[in-house]
Amino acid sequence: MTYTAKTAKELREQGGSLLSKIASELALIQAELASIIAGTGFACGSESVADGGTIAHGLDGTPDVVILTGSVAGEIITGTVDATNITVSIKTNLGEAGQTQTVSWMAKL
Repeated sequence: MTYTAKTAKELREQGGSLLSKIASELALIQAELASIIAGTGFACGSESVADGGTIAHGLDGTPDVVILTGSVAGEIITGTVDATNITVSIKTNLGEAGQTQTVSWMAKL
């Protein structure tokens, strides 16, 4: 698959809301990136996760590097990793469970 970027004019000419069009384009870009990096020991994505939730990284082993970024300001995102999953911890500054949120992640063997 080869992604071809659309101009603002092309997006406006499509039916539907601008936000849904952008989300659709983002999904295409993520799929293209996933196909490019398959088998390279690198994986990334975005998932809606609660405190203690897991993200399947899909790599053939335990990553040496994991980067997590949350979408709720002021909350602390950390994680542990094994050969299958990244387990996400979301905490407030008081140490309580944080909000379910979109967590962008990157893992590398």
